[in-house]
Order: sequence, then structure tokens, then C-alpha cells
Amino acid sequence: MLSVVAKIKVKPECVDLVKAEMLKMLAETVKESGCLNYNLHQDNADASVFFFYENWSGEEALQNHLKSEHVQAYIQATKGKLAEFVMNKLTKLA
Repeated sequence: MLSVVAKIKVKPECVDLVKAEMLKMLAETVKESGCLNYNLHQDNADASVFFFYENWSGEEALQNHLKSEHVQAYIQATKGKLAEFVMNKLTKLA
């Protein structure tokens, strides 16, 4: 299993648009083979900060996700609207 935490900081004027695009992407992602869970969180103190918490069956499933049509559509729809994007791939130790 491969876990992923992605932090996305959105430009303040783009929060509603990007959030809507994230929710569209999420709806398609949870149907993917190899997706164990795919959760979206919004920071309580700063509405422009989002986190995806994801678990995949492995690296191949994650790579297939990143190449998928719905992820590519999200990337195009949010181009220039993000202030920061950090993705960490994690291995559970205990």
C-alpha cells in the first residue's frame, strides 16, 4: 500500500472554483482500480488550504491515477489558480 498526502494552497480568489474541480475529480477517482481511499479536507483556519489523503494499492495505481483523464482535466481547469502544491508519498511504519 502507498499513502499520499497532498497539500494544495489555492489563490484566495479561486477557492470556490478549485474546490468544485477537486470534488469533480474526487467523484471519478474513487471509482479507479487501485484506489483504496481518496479523501479531501479543507483547513478550518484557512479556507484556501486543502489536503488530499489517499491510499493506493501501489505506485502503479497512483501513476495510472495521475495520468487519468479526470486528473488531466483538473490540472487544466486549475492552471494558474494554485499558490502551492506539495505531494508526499508515505510508507506506513506502524
